[in-house]
Amino acid sequence: MAWPTDDLTLYDPAHLQRYRDSRQLLELGIIRADDPPDVTTEVVTLNIPHIAPLPADTARPFWSVMLTAYDRTAYLERALRSVLAQADNEMHIEVVNDGADPRTQAELAAIVGGVGAGRVTFTPLPRNVGHPHIFNVCVARARGRWIHLLHDDDWVAPGFYAALRAGIQIAPDVGMALCRHARVDEAGVVQWESWLERATPGVIDGWLDRISLTCRVQFAAAAIRRDVFETLGGFATGVGSTFDWDMWKRIAARYPVWYEPRPLARFFQGPLSLTHGLLRSGGQVADTRRSIQASHAYLPSAVADDLTRRASDQCAVYALDVARRYLLAGDARAAAANAREGLRAARSAQVRAALRDVLARTGEADV
Repeated sequence: MAWPTDDLTLYDPAHLQRYRDSRQLLELGIIRADDPPDVTTEVVTLNIPHIAPLPADTARPFWSVMLTAYDRTAYLERALRSVLAQADNEMHIEVVNDGADPRTQAELAAIVGGVGAGRVTFTPLPRNVGHPHIFNVCVARARGRWIHLLHDDDWVAPGFYAALRAGIQIAPDVGMALCRHARVDEAGVVQWESWLERATPGVIDGWLDRISLTCRVQFAAAAIRRDVFETLGGFATGVGSTFDWDMWKRIAARYPVWYEPRPLARFFQGPLSLTHGLLRSGGQVADTRRSIQASHAYLPSAVADDLTRRASDQCAVYALDVARRYLLAGDARAAAANAREGLRAARSAQVRAALRDVLARTGEADV
């Protein structure tokens, strides 16, 4: 069904501009007549921090579970209980607060003390360092041979640590172990489960190809060997919100990855989350584009060009689908922002077909 053009406005009512035709997209800067036909390249500099090895005499448990928390207290207890329910006596568990105000830090310390009962360390930072720096702080503080990073609103199902440890012991050369994960709502009800990478536990075939095209991993689902960080460095700046995806790609370019098909990790993504705001503004697509350009430098040379091109096309098609959904929801400003960023990623025949589909919703498909 064609989109009713009489009801469509671009941007918000305060700047009332009704959609006319594809020429208006040029006028508004959503697309440019001189955009290149293929991947739009830009220089992206990754600033990768060094992660120092631990002193030789450091006691090394198998696991370090590092939880980050900032200015909320509602979810931390659930996360901690999910870890403690399956923790052995050696597991290093630590909550790192990212420089919240003293009252919030006191509340978080009380939760850690009450739930952790002496098993969990609480480390408040003197100031807010933000992403990705808080995760590098956690990695540097981790004593375990394997590190599991959790947000305060993530949690893990029973069997998570046993399943991943069993896989690591079968394939000790893996640099990362992960499980299937689920996105949940405020009540903990599963809204979506991640892709099934393989039907049985084992090393994932063709993982570099898959992870190079789209981010398929959440923090809650992944454990990384500490010496991998020591070799590759920590989470990088320069790619905005996609610093995690950049790390998963850097690991995949150097190490095999173990997979557990049971969905043993949960993450919460509410409407007020940072991701939601970035998506609406087009910032998530822009960060994705930068990550694709950055990874070209460290992907194997034999596949770097192909993976970069395919990832750029996929980024653009995804952005245009997001734009279409925002149009259908009546949010033309968000639609324009995502369309603009998507067309900066690629302008291939596949992308142009996706753009025609978006414009068909408006009754204007002449592109």
